[in-house]
Amino acid sequence: MKEPGVLLAIDAGGSHTRAVVVSAGAECLGYGASSSGNATAVGADQALAALAEAASGALASASLGPDDVRQVVLAAAGEEYLLHGRAVAQALAMPAVKYTRAPDILAMYHSSAVEPAGVALVAGTGAIAARFRDLVTERVIDGTGWLLGDRGSGFWIGRKVARAVAADLDDTGEPTGLTRLVIEELGLQPAEGYRSPLLQALVAWAYDGQPVRLARLAPLAFRAEATDEIAAAITAEAEEVLARTLRLVREGHDELPVVLGGSVVVRGLLAPGRMSGGALTRELAGADVRTAHDGVAGAAIVGLRRSRATVDSDTLARLTRSIDELRNGA
Repeated sequence: MKEPGVLLAIDAGGSHTRAVVVSAGAECLGYGASSSGNATAVGADQALAALAEAASGALASASLGPDDVRQVVLAAAGEEYLLHGRAVAQALAMPAVKYTRAPDILAMYHSSAVEPAGVALVAGTGAIAARFRDLVTERVIDGTGWLLGDRGSGFWIGRKVARAVAADLDDTGEPTGLTRLVIEELGLQPAEGYRSPLLQALVAWAYDGQPVRLARLAPLAFRAEATDEIAAAITAEAEEVLARTLRLVREGHDELPVVLGGSVVVRGLLAPGRMSGGALTRELAGADVRTAHDGVAGAAIVGLRRSRATVDSDTLARLTRSIDELRNGA
């Protein structure tokens, strides 16, 4: 039997878009996923297509349709005008539904915290930190995109990796073990041209697509940092700039919980077993630190709070558990 009046929550990230269908009792009824929904990075048309694909998958897995949705919450990075409400409603085939746009970092925060006031730092494809109170963003640092900022992000690290390898292949920089890793990761084959054949291939790959694709190279810096000075310098600088971003947003509010998200932080700088003790570790000393896998649960929490539902730690735990069950079964 179909359940009417459900919430559709969408987390549109730089690498993936995730959608969940949630009941009034905070149970996840359906889950769907697709590619990047960041319109600033991939363009509005591609982002809207990703939203529609993820939403359609979530509704199908819940055996529901667009007419069963009473509220849509979209948590997304990028400029809002690129994914304005009318365009989203048209892409989702839900012209009359109640629509809320939320910052993606707010959704990431509420994926691991129900406290009305807190701080989040997210570094994945992009990088941003913010402080919240009652769904309102009080302070935000960075999140200005690959061209103007996103310091310490996957793109930021990946670009430094690519530049170091290009300099090595061009004999204008120091030799680095990153070169072999990049060649293997990208499957580069010597290409004809006026440059060295492998450099020609790297240049062709780097410019044949969206700039944010350089984030693909960020994990290589963490793989090589233990044995390669250039890789170690890149990850150390990333940690320094992210620690400063977090410090600026926490200033005077050290008592608030801190939610961390994004692959650069969670699976990179603060990965279990990684020898650190660096700037970010020092900045987090004594803080109430939590981590979030993505922002889809938080997008749903934002929707529940907007509809005046009771939201507490049990609500979040129940929601997260039901999302994980469907996610792992998909």
